[in-house]
Amino acid sequence: MKRKLLRGLAYAVDTVFPTRILATLCSLGFGIDLALQITNSGGILAEGSPLAQFTIAMMAWMWITLAWAIYGLARTADWIEDRGGSLAARLFRVAVGCTLAMIVAISIGSWGLNAQIGRFATLDTLLFLVANPLLSTWDHMGSGERRSIVLASLAAPAVIWAFCWLLRNTPPLSRDRSPRDLRASWILAGIVLMGIWMPIAGDLSAQRSASRIESVRSRLHPLVTLASSSYDMLAHEPIQATIDAKSLVARDATWTVPEKTARPSVIFVAIESLRSDVVGLWHQGKLVAPNLTRLATEGLTWNRAYAQSTHSDYADVCIVSSLYPLRTQRHHYYRSDDPWPKTLAFDLFKQAGYATAIMSSQNESWGGMDQFLNVPSLDLFFDSARSNLTTYTSARDPGFALERAVGAFHAGSLYDNQTMDRTLQWIDQQLASQTPYFISMNLQSSHFPYELPPGTEEPFQPARMDRDVTFMYHPPEKTPLVRNAYYNAIHNCDKELGRLVEHLREQGVLDDTILVVLGENGEAFHENGSVGHAREPVEPALHVATVIHAPNLIAPATDDYPLEHIDVLPTVMGLLDWPTHPNLQGRDLLSDQRTPLSQRLIFHHVNSGAALGDAVQWAGRWKLVIDRQRHSVQLFDLENDPQESTDVASEHPVIASVLHDVLTRWYDQQLAYYRFPAYYQKFYPPQPPTLSDHQLQKLNDAG
Repeated sequence: MKRKLLRGLAYAVDTVFPTRILATLCSLGFGIDLALQITNSGGILAEGSPLAQFTIAMMAWMWITLAWAIYGLARTADWIEDRGGSLAARLFRVAVGCTLAMIVAISIGSWGLNAQIGRFATLDTLLFLVANPLLSTWDHMGSGERRSIVLASLAAPAVIWAFCWLLRNTPPLSRDRSPRDLRASWILAGIVLMGIWMPIAGDLSAQRSASRIESVRSRLHPLVTLASSSYDMLAHEPIQATIDAKSLVARDATWTVPEKTARPSVIFVAIESLRSDVVGLWHQGKLVAPNLTRLATEGLTWNRAYAQSTHSDYADVCIVSSLYPLRTQRHHYYRSDDPWPKTLAFDLFKQAGYATAIMSSQNESWGGMDQFLNVPSLDLFFDSARSNLTTYTSARDPGFALERAVGAFHAGSLYDNQTMDRTLQWIDQQLASQTPYFISMNLQSSHFPYELPPGTEEPFQPARMDRDVTFMYHPPEKTPLVRNAYYNAIHNCDKELGRLVEHLREQGVLDDTILVVLGENGEAFHENGSVGHAREPVEPALHVATVIHAPNLIAPATDDYPLEHIDVLPTVMGLLDWPTHPNLQGRDLLSDQRTPLSQRLIFHHVNSGAALGDAVQWAGRWKLVIDRQRHSVQLFDLENDPQESTDVASEHPVIASVLHDVLTRWYDQQLAYYRFPAYYQKFYPPQPPTLSDHQLQKLNDAG
């Protein structure tokens, strides 16, 4: 039996590999790769089927391919020796040996980087090292990278010699072995590999498929990452390491909460698709949002408040992270092992002795937001997926409905009254223990198709939603009906907001609470042809309501100064007399040192299936939009054209040129920071760019 087993193993080896020695060496290499993956507790194998099967199959196929590549190079060397002499063959073998040794060295170094950040080195990483002397980057490397570089350097001479020896001593195939049969075996192995790959790439769940593909690209093998990043460099604009490290704050910078400061509780209430014009809006003789309007009259209302993006997965997390959403050229689905630094509101408030919670009606798994938000400092994470309550899913929200239908999500959305019930219960628990608290809330009734609990008051009629009314389109003549449905949904969210306000008032803590109500993004109703959200960075999808109610800290007022949502957290920290953490990209807009309006810039980024682009606003008036799908650049004068109906770039070329330069600088530095480990391993994200004196002079002269 043992003899038959050995004979069968030998037959399998002879069928797959050109020679026994190459079979032995490549099998050893495969074993080392597999062992490294197995011992990596957070590696790709931990993600289970089908990625684990594909990883093993892919690594095996790669090592088989390498064996045949070495065999082919050996035959090429023999051919050169026959025609060009031994010196030419020797030079060829040395050149090939050095090349293969370099690949081995890169792989070793890449494994070292993987041990540090959970990802392999991209081509950009290698080019960064080439462009920057090793001595200048050594201090920015982790211990794993340093060890791997030393190991690769020590092993290089032996590896070069070994490859040269292999090229010299790899014999031709014996006469009884057919090259055609061996090629067929290699092709068959490739077909099997593709059979495992197709369900991954063709998964009906776009989110699950994208997440798995990204794992393959960045975590399967150093050579896979190198190949995929090389393709990216050809398919996308190259990313340059243009950030001056001297402008960045080191990650070892300390931040502490001042001891002698008040500890009022803080609540952020993000309402889905809450447009700016809803505050104080009368419709059909009734206030659409009476409770929000009352808070606005008693608090600070920001008339020019803007979401960072038009879609939730990019807009929502900015509110509690104070980080811009632009990280990669592809749509980024958040992962718990993302290597970049983040300091969320929960981290800051927990350090100050607060209880912390997320109370959300949505499934925070959308876009992987839960992977970003679920940090150790979070005491309670309550959303639809973690509530153990009955949820609903609307077939008219096709993207989410499909994800749930194919098993990517196991919960829909909660009705907002369910979320508010749990919130009030948790608040009472904190009040009983006299613990200050921070809550990040999200209400979802106002998400298309604006479904409400049975029996809910719907005062604005008619509000019929016909079949031709969809998430991103409805006939213009049906806009009044769709608006009524939207207003009914906002009215319901406002009712739940009123429950919160009344409960805090009954408990005697309303005036001692910092209550921030804001739209996570906006909603368009055929303004200049745009419908819904998750599309281009148009005004109705970005311009949102934002109110800060804190009677003991802020007098009632309105402020026309432009606010972007990354500013909300630093501004609230300023109310508490806390310094801004260096890991936040927003600014305290109530500070005496806030940027003058004439220099104020805010930035937006969208990357959904329907749109890809960026925008910058200057001084609350001028807005430049780069549409990266249509390859267009437009300039709008929001003061005279709030509907963005007329592109005035040709009329104001200087303004368009300066804002294009500023937006490009912001775009480039965001991508560079999140691409190169030398930045994000040692430093916090860059602050947004500012206008130089020369640029400001040009803008003022032109504007």
